[in-house]
Amino acid sequence: MKKMILGCLVGMLLGVGMWACQPGSDDDALRGRSGVLLENLSEWICVDSVTPEGYALLCGCQIYGDTMLAGERWKKVYEEGAGMSFLRQEGERVYRYDVRTGEGLLVFDFDVQAGDRVTVHGLDGAETLTVEEVGDTILPGGNGMPYRYVSLSAGDYHDVWVEDMGSLRTGFYFRGASTKFEGAFFKKLPGLFLYMNPEYAHMINESQSGR
Repeated sequence: MKKMILGCLVGMLLGVGMWACQPGSDDDALRGRSGVLLENLSEWICVDSVTPEGYALLCGCQIYGDTMLAGERWKKVYEEGAGMSFLRQEGERVYRYDVRTGEGLLVFDFDVQAGDRVTVHGLDGAETLTVEEVGDTILPGGNGMPYRYVSLSAGDYHDVWVEDMGSLRTGFYFRGASTKFEGAFFKKLPGLFLYMNPEYAHMINESQSGR
């Protein structure tokens, strides 16, 4: 059943036949770069629910600088329609700054193993996910290099976190199990794409031509 669920998730996020996955036998080889690696100009474009007419709503978020909060340096992340938030990476974990309490709330944790339960705090609040699998993968539209991934679920909700990028469903943030977002593409620098979802390639081209 777990393999079936993971197969459905892979097909949904990446398109059938596009996910080349080799579970890591040497765990140490998969560590050291894990996490989102927050770098300026990194950009996520996500696809919202598709309408009956076949159109999708696109949202984008980008890291574009640093700021000091409570004596620590945080990356500024701006998202169209949602405003500003702040992320910070510590080792294999990424935190979001809570402006109400001044706390760092966990968003991603790559220091996990299959069977672990991890509580993350996204823009929709806290939720506990179960880790289904940890391994490495070669992403479609990327640079051909293997990336560490963590596959998780919460009820019927499924997500995949990938080192250097975040969530293949929602980008830099966790948004809660009710989200309909799916990651469309991740751009590390202008012209440097590490991930592109083939299912939405035509929408990406349309959005870029309309800018």
